[in-house]
Order: sequence, then C-alpha cells, then structure tokens
Amino acid sequence: MDSVGVNVIETAALGRPFHLGMLYDCRKDALVPGITLWDKEQLQQSIKDHPQCNTVFNVTASDSIEDKSNLLNSLSGLINVSGAAKYLSDTKKSFKQQRLTLHYHSTTKFEELTMNHLASGNIAHYEVFDKDTATHVVTAVLYGADACFVFDREVASDEDKITVEGELKAAFDKLKGISVGAQIDLSLNDKQKTAVQKFSCKFYGDFQLQSNPASFEDALNVFAELPKLLGEKKELAVPLRVWLYPLDKLHSRAAKLQKDISLGLIKNVESVFETLSITEMKCSDLLKDKPSLAFAGFCDKIMHMKQNCSNYKLSFMKKVGSLLPKIRGDIEKETALTELLCDHEECPFRGSDLEKWVKEKEKDSVIIKTLLNQLIDFGAMVEENLDKILMDLKVKNMVSYTFTSFEWPDVLLSKQKAFLGPSRKENKDESDSKQNTGFTSDIKMTMRSNLTIFKNLIKSKTCEPAKFIVSSKEIKNNPGSCILLYENGSDEATCFTPPSESACPVIERISGHSVVLKVSPACSVTKELRLLYKMREEKDWKSQSVQKHDTVTLTDLSPDTEYEMKYAAVGKLNYTVHSDVIHLRVIDKKLIDATETVLETLSLIENKCSELMENNSAVTFSAIHRKIQDMMKYCQTYKQDLHNRIKSMIQSIQACEKDISALTDLLQAHEESPFNKSDLKEWLTVKEKELKAVDVFLQQLRDSGAEVNNNLDSFLLDTSIKNLVCYTFSSLDLPDDLLPDRENFLNPQMMKRNSKKKPNAGSQTWLTGSIWETMKKHLKIFKDLILSNGDQTTVFLIASKEHTIHPGSCILLYENGFDEASCFTPPLKPACPVIEQISGHSVVLKVSPACPATEELRLLYKMKEEKDWKSQSVLQSHDTVTLTDLSPDTEYEMKYAAVGKLKYTVQSDVIHLRVIDKKLIDATESVLETLSLIENKCSELMENNSAVTFSAIHRKIQDMMKYCQTYKQDLHNRIKSMIQSIQACEKDISALTDLLQAHEESPFNKSDLTEWLTVKEKELKEVDVFLQQLRDSGAEVNNNLDTFLLDTSIKNLVCYTFSSLDLPDDLLSDQENFLNPQMMKRNSEKKPNAGSQTWLTGSIWETMKKHLKIFKDLILSNGDQTTVFLIASKEHTIHPGSCILLYENGSDEASCFTPPSEPACPVIEQISGHGVVLKVSPACPATEELRLLYKMKEEKDWKSQSVLQSHDTVTLTDLSPDTEYEMKYAAVGKLNYTVHSDVIRVTTHTTNIREVRCLFMTTH
Repeated sequence: MDSVGVNVIETAALGRPFHLGMLYDCRKDALVPGITLWDKEQLQQSIKDHPQCNTVFNVTASDSIEDKSNLLNSLSGLINVSGAAKYLSDTKKSFKQQRLTLHYHSTTKFEELTMNHLASGNIAHYEVFDKDTATHVVTAVLYGADACFVFDREVASDEDKITVEGELKAAFDKLKGISVGAQIDLSLNDKQKTAVQKFSCKFYGDFQLQSNPASFEDALNVFAELPKLLGEKKELAVPLRVWLYPLDKLHSRAAKLQKDISLGLIKNVESVFETLSITEMKCSDLLKDKPSLAFAGFCDKIMHMKQNCSNYKLSFMKKVGSLLPKIRGDIEKETALTELLCDHEECPFRGSDLEKWVKEKEKDSVIIKTLLNQLIDFGAMVEENLDKILMDLKVKNMVSYTFTSFEWPDVLLSKQKAFLGPSRKENKDESDSKQNTGFTSDIKMTMRSNLTIFKNLIKSKTCEPAKFIVSSKEIKNNPGSCILLYENGSDEATCFTPPSESACPVIERISGHSVVLKVSPACSVTKELRLLYKMREEKDWKSQSVQKHDTVTLTDLSPDTEYEMKYAAVGKLNYTVHSDVIHLRVIDKKLIDATETVLETLSLIENKCSELMENNSAVTFSAIHRKIQDMMKYCQTYKQDLHNRIKSMIQSIQACEKDISALTDLLQAHEESPFNKSDLKEWLTVKEKELKAVDVFLQQLRDSGAEVNNNLDSFLLDTSIKNLVCYTFSSLDLPDDLLPDRENFLNPQMMKRNSKKKPNAGSQTWLTGSIWETMKKHLKIFKDLILSNGDQTTVFLIASKEHTIHPGSCILLYENGFDEASCFTPPLKPACPVIEQISGHSVVLKVSPACPATEELRLLYKMKEEKDWKSQSVLQSHDTVTLTDLSPDTEYEMKYAAVGKLKYTVQSDVIHLRVIDKKLIDATESVLETLSLIENKCSELMENNSAVTFSAIHRKIQDMMKYCQTYKQDLHNRIKSMIQSIQACEKDISALTDLLQAHEESPFNKSDLTEWLTVKEKELKEVDVFLQQLRDSGAEVNNNLDTFLLDTSIKNLVCYTFSSLDLPDDLLSDQENFLNPQMMKRNSEKKPNAGSQTWLTGSIWETMKKHLKIFKDLILSNGDQTTVFLIASKEHTIHPGSCILLYENGSDEASCFTPPSEPACPVIEQISGHGVVLKVSPACPATEELRLLYKMKEEKDWKSQSVLQSHDTVTLTDLSPDTEYEMKYAAVGKLNYTVHSDVIRVTTHTTNIREVRCLFMTTH
C-alpha cells in the first residue's frame, strides 16, 4: 500500500472485485462485502468518471519477489490474488531454468466518488460505524488490465553456456523490441526461431482467452490481440488500483488502521521467503543431478532439506499472516514481528546455515558426479541390488567401488527435524557445532586413489575376470569410498587391499653370463613374488619365480647387453604391483679405448710443451718460458691422477659397485675440465701464434739496430747517455686464465669434485687484432725515432715488462738517467686548419687545442705550385693564427705540424684556399637586396584598396611575395655554400658566375620582377578608379550572392563583374614550376621566361568604361527595391575586363547583360494631311520592344507609340497640319534599358503636295 496525501491509501486491486463505496479492512487486507454506507441508487448519483488510457510494456529477466511485486505495482503480502496477480505466486522451480517475463499494462478509465457522497448528511447507514468490520471505504477506482507472459527454458547441464546465453539474448532482444514500439513485429528470423523454440509459455492476465499460449510464437500472436480483448468500449476492464478513504474521518466511532508496518520489516520478511525459496530451488536442481538419481542415501538428505524448508516456510507465513492484522489494529506491537525475525535467525533455517549447507552439497555432488562419470567410462554400472548379481553363476567375483559416507547423519537436518517436531525445545543454535557432511582433503585423496586401483583392476589383462559395479554402503572405518571384493558369490565382502610395492632388485654379483640378485621380504597380502627381466630394446618381459630364498640367480644373460629388471608382487585377483626397474650392462670396449685415448693426448701435450720451450722467443723472454713449463708440469700431474681413477672406476663397474654411467661421467668430467683435448690444443695454438708474432717483431727490432736487454742500470748510470728508449713487450707477463684453472683443479679440495661439471674460462690470447695493430704502430714509431735520433746520446733497447694499461707493447722513455720511465706518446694528428675569415691578402685560421704530447705547434703553407713549405709558429694559447702575405686569386695549401718529444712530428691533413674577387661578392649581395625590395613592394601593394577588396588580386601579390621569399632563402643558402666551396678550392670561381647567370635566366630576374610590379601597379590604379565610381553610384562589393538570390523580395540582381582578375598569371606559374623540387635541380640551366603581360589592354579599358556607363544608367533607371546592384569578381574569358551579369527571379544561372543596339532613325515613306507613314528597320536580338517617340518641336514631353517588330512600317494619324514634329525610335531591352535613334523633323501640310524636310540630330 502507498499513502496518498495524509490519510488516503492507494493499493493494487490484485484481481479482487473492488467497486466504489465498498468497505475494506486494512488491518486484514480484506474486502467487506454486503455492507455499504449508501443505498445503490444513492451511490450511483454524482459518480465522476473520465478516460485514463495508457499502455505500458516491460520485459524483465528477474524472478525475485520484490521485482515481481514492483512489476504489478503491488506489495501483496499474504493476500489471495487472482487474474494477472497470480503471476506473483509463479516462481522458478530450478536455477537451471531461464525465465523471461513480458508484462502488458493498460488503463482505460478512472471513477471516483464526489464530496456529496462523503458529506455527513448523505450517509444512509450510520450503524456500519459501530460494527468494527471495516477501516476504509473505496472512493476511487482505476480500471484497465494486466497480462504477464512467462517464458521458461530448461537448461541441461551438458549444454554449451555460450549457446544458451546467445539464445536467451536473442529472445530478450525480440521481447525488448516489442516493448519499445507501438507496432508489434510478429515475424521471427532464423536465429530468433532457433532461440525461442525451447521456451514454454504461461499466461496470467485479466483477459478471457480462447486458448492459453504454449509457445513463444503463440504468445506473440496473443500479445498482438490484447487491446481488442478489452471490448470495443473497454467494458471488460477490471479494477487495477483503488483509493481507500479512512472511515474515522467520516465518523469518530468507526474502526481505524492504528499503525502500518515499517518497510524495513516488510523487506526482512520478504528476504526470509526469498532465501527459503532459493534453497528449495537448489535442492530441486540437486535432486535432478546424477548423484541423487544414482544413490538414495544422497538423494534422501536433499529431499529432507527441501521438505523441511517448505514446511518451515508455511509455518513462518502463517505466523506472519496472523501478526500483520494485529499490528495494524494496534493489538500487537511491531516488536512482535521483530522478535519473530530474531527467532528465525536463531533457528536451523537461518539463511547463512542454509546457504552453507547447499554449497557443501553442491560441492559434494560435483565430486561424486566426476567420479561416477569416470567409473561409468571405465565400464562399471551403478547397482543397488547386489543379490541379483551374487546369485548369477556366471559371476565368480564382484568388485564394487563403494561410496561409504552417504548414510552418515547430518547435523543441520537433525536440528531441523527437532525444530519442526511437535515437542521441540527452544535450543539455541550453537556457534561451535559443525556439519560433518563434506569430503575432507584426506577423504578426497583416498577416493582418488581407490579410483586409480579400480581402473587398474578393470584395465588389467592379467587380473582374474570379475563383475565391476558402483554402489553405496555405510562403512565408518573407510570414509569416502573403498573397493569391496565379493569372492565366489559370497555376500560377505572384504575391503580390497593391493600389495605394497616391492624393493627393486639389488645386484650382489656379476660373473660372465650370470647375475645374482638379492630378494627383500614381501608384504602380507602378496601371494607370489616374481622376477621380471628383459633386454632394454625388447617389449615382453621374461619371468622367473622367486622362492623363499635370500637371492635369485639369472644365468641366461648376453654379454655387452643392457638389461632391465624388476620384482612383481601379485595379490588377490592377480592384481600386480611392480617395483622400480634397474639396469645392468657390461662395459663396452669402445669406452675402454676412449679412456686410453685421453691419456695418450695428455702425453702428446707434454712433448709439445717441451718443444716450445726451445723456441727463440721463449729462450729470450723468461715469462713465455715459465708459462709453457707450468703447462707441462700440470699435465704430468693430472695424467697420473686420471690414470689411477680410471683404473679404479673400471674395477668398480665390473664388480657392480657403480653404474657404467660413472665411467661415462668421469670422461665427461674430463671433457669439462681444464685438461680437455679441445682447450689444451687451443692453448697450444694460441701460444704458437703468440710466439710466432713475437719472433717477427723481435727480428725487425734487432734489424733496426736495437738489442735485447732487461738490465737497464748499466745504461742509466752512463752519463754520456741522455735518453734511453725501450720497445717494451707489455703483455708477456699477463696471467694466463687457463693455467690458474688447472692449478685450482689440481688442488686437493677440488679433487673431491672432479666428476662434477666445471665451467672453463677457455684460452684467451692477449694478441687481439687491435693490439696487433698497436704493436705495429709502436714498431713504426720506434723505427722513426731510431732514424731521427742518430747521435750517441740516445740508446734504443728491447725489453719485456707488464703494463696492463698498454696491452701488447709500449715505448718507454728514460730521460737524463732517471729510472722512472714514461710511456712515450707521440703527438696526436692535429686537426686541419679551419678558415674563419678571408679578407684581401690575409686569412684568419682557427687553431684547435693541441694534445698534451704536443710540445710545439707550427703552421706550414705554400702556393700550390711550390715545393718548399714556409713555417710560422702558432701560440697554443691563441685561438687563431693570421697569415698576411697572401697573393689574391691564388690557390694555397696549408697544414698544421705537431712536434713532440725527441722532435717526433705529426702533420695534419692539407687544406686548399682561394680568395674571391670583391666585385663578385657585391653582385651576389645586390641580387638578394633586389629580392628583398620586391618583397617589401608586394607587402605595400597588398594594402591597396582593390587588393583588399578582391581576393584574386591579393592572392597573386601574396603568391609573388611568398615565391620571392622562398627563392631568396634558397638562393642565399646556395650562394653561401658556393662561396665556402670556392674558398676551400672545392669548386672553381666560374661556379658562382654560373649561379648568378642562372638567376638572371630564372623567373626571378630583376627585369621580370620590376616589369610585373609595374603592370600590377597599373592594374590596381585602374581598378581603383572603376571601383570608386561604382561605389559612388550606389553599388556595393559582395561576392556572396546566395543571400540575395534567396531573398524573395529581390527580383533582379545586377553585378558589375571584373572578369579578368582571376586570369592565370604567366610569371607566377613560371615561378611556381621553377620552385618545384624537380625543377630546383635544374635551377642553373637556362629557363626561358614568359615575361609579364597585362589583361588591361586599350580595347578592354574602353569596354570596361562602356559597361560602367551602362551599369550607372541601369542604377538610375531602376530605383525600386526589387533590383539590387552589386560589384563582384568572376572569371569570364569570353568577356575580358568586365561584364554585367544579370540574375533574374532568384536563379543562380546568370546571363551577361547586353543592351539593345542603337536603332536606325525613322525613314518617312509618306506624309498625307494629318498622317505620316514611317519605315521600320529590323531590331537587334537584345531589343525586347521598339517604340516610336514624337512631339511637336516646341513641346518638351514625348508621346509614344508601340511598333510591331513584325511590320515594315508604322503610321501616325493624330498629327496637326502645318506643324513641325520631331521623331525618333527607342529600343527597349532588359530592365527597361532604352537606346534612342537619331531625331528627324517632319512638317505636315494641309495641301496634298508632299513636302519633307528632315534634319538629323544627335541623340542626347
């Protein structure tokens, strides 16, 4: 119910037979029939009714109590309903049921009582107020009808979820499409037909149907007919909503609704019913699932829970139904309902317990179903009647996978049973009570293990034949499941236990073709123990029974063959469990040969080291000799140790103490050790390469005059020696990575791990490619020093000393007897001179900072054709150096020379230099200045009145300025680059001359640009004159004609149109093409220019003046508002200069206005008394009308007579005799534009003598 105003209640009718004036008890939500406040006739008087037509469609997928109540605008509670309201009691029976509901709601009229009925004097039966049977009276009713189409679809557990969701969406979209439009589309496409064919339909409505719809398509057809079923006058409508007026407002003695129930409590009650319904639905789903259908013990618990919830829901509903009227009548407080809800939360039907129980059962059902599906896949079937199978003589043994926990008691069900019992006690639900219905992790592992054993029994080919089934039986000692074995038809089952896995065979002795294996004791369920063996490549195992001995002997083994062996423990039904497999093999001869090869390789390495120690470099330098000697010593030690370990390993394998892989691992460990063949050979190769390289350098150094001497003291103490220079081999003493690895490997701590993988550093040489080049460089420097220092004060030696920062070699310099040497570093090659400025006879060169090894920097220079270099010292503290004695227009060569210690000199690259004539430089600057002036002039012209007015003029000037800017920037860059290239002697002076010549031949030469500007200034000046006169005559500039053409008040639009402003400009086109990237590559080639031509010729100028006069005449002769005069610009090649465009009657198609030609003057054919006959000449095509104008000479105003152009003559008959007349023709064109002929004079006479005197006058 909804309160309206202060006291009136609005509520849903829910199919109940309400009518105006009926009494209602809101405490019980019940109608009070047969008792009224007014007589029937009195009630019918002054009832007001008016139409209230409205139709609403709605689609919902919800099935909750709240959403269904909202759909029908109802909080029905416990009311008995009918009609469409029965939809409230139709709930889903399963969560595997998909539901869609289409709701149709239509209202027709609204009836209400007037204030006359409610006046105290108009109530007929006051005794009603004393009976306490009703609280309200019906004062208004809204009529109409509701209909609900409920579409249900059952979803099988094996259906694809995406397919189901797609079908549901297709059906929902179809219904949604119905609900949003007034027109109902009953057609279904193929996708919708497939989606809806599985939906069933139920109808709940306030309509009388000939037959209820059963399918989706039936429902759509019925839905389309619903508006017709209310009757032609909507007379079949039923009450939908009613308004209740409290009786205590009419009389104080009347019963009244003391108190309504809070919405929060109503929601809580609704939640209880919703939770119980959900539990029932989930139980229904579980009952349909495979575990419930297969096992009665599992099914019974689900069934009991469903029944308990149903019984409790009825009981709870009864209590609520009893409390509501009492609370509303203030007999009971609202706290009674609160206490009822609190009692519910403490009973075994509270939502949390039910939800937890159902989730546990759903989880158990999934586990059972998973196991059951696999068992059925194995070939077992569910059997509850075991006696039938046991009595079958064909069945000797029966094996059952048995679920053992279904019949265990359920804590929650027990509490519910006690709670619902007649003599239940008010026991509170203890928080520590736990349900023991679920499968624990241990139980699930047991069930999985039993499934594996059961599968093995079925699949095994060696087991005895048996019948395999699935059943359930309570066995407390085996929670979850067990495998029961019924032997020889006995109904006494034993729990099947497989044998334990035996220990794998243990080799005691191998001798020739036989092997002795140790036997471990078997477990109690093992009936027989067998030894299985086979060659590795064979598939079938051979078998030998193992008697009750400690050992078993195999005598039929083949030599050099790998065998696999295992024990097999055999239990009941011949169920067999195998031990792990062991492998046995006699050592292959190839493996023995491999060990001998390893030892031989080590002996060869020793001999090779002995040879290398005799090499010249090894004898000369002790560092080389020591490394080779260490390698020979380590190989001797390792070879002796490896020989002993190989010998011991072979003996162990033959005695079956170790596997053959141990020997393989030993050889593998050798391959991964620093003594493997690859690393040793690589080390020897590296050392031979290093020795060969040192030999080469040593020989060249000796040939240059240096000698080997590591004892320098005798030279340093000699006072006659000023400088001692040593070519020093600096890497011979570097540590060898491989030698420390070998030393560490032979360490006693490492020997224990000699079979493990040891990462090797490999053999790395210090003699890399870069070091080799450095040594060659040092050799050249050393030789140069020897050649440039031939006096006795400088001595040159060869030595060896480690220098890690100078790998390979370095040149050590001992100066003035000091024993502290410095590493001789030659000056770096200086940067070549960089020209900063060239001016006349002088040049300024940039000086780059010299390296620290440079003691002096000099500038060397000469003319290109000279041989000797001149020299000028360069102060390193200065940034530049200046040469002032250069000749103009002469090519010079220049370079820097860096001088270091011992006067060792390094020179830079040579640069070439040339001075350019100043006149040529001035010419380039003049070109760029001209282009800048053109830009400025264009900028000024763009501010001109005509340029601002007409975009075509402005655009051309703007393009000229833009092209000049682009060309100037490019030309500036090219001139700058060209000058730099000529100064650097990379290009000849003619290149700059050619560039200037190419400019003169380009469209940007000074002559063409100046001529173009002159033409444009002339054109602008003339256009300014015309523009000013046109504006003075009253016309305005406007190129947007649409606003005028769309104006219906304007009949004619006349435009003085400049028709040549948009014509292409040849020079601009040439410039644009010239600046094209493809053309830019050819900018130095000769390009013929089109020059600058103006469209404003003398004839065009006269034509424009003529058009200006005509335009002004048109303005003067057309002063009304229906003709508008504008100024515009539009290209018209056939009318150069200008034309007058005429737009008639709003058409956007213009015609070029042409005035009539001046007609010929009248020619007299005959004069007779009062009349005169004049000859008519043919008019031009632009003449729309020809008129004859005449007047007496002394008169001012002309008379007019129309002339038919199809006639040859025209006659005047109203002339006075003896009178002189003036006559002329007038040709009238469009817009009444008139052109007159010359005037003639005619004198009439009274006589018949013809006299004509014609005086021709110019038309004014």
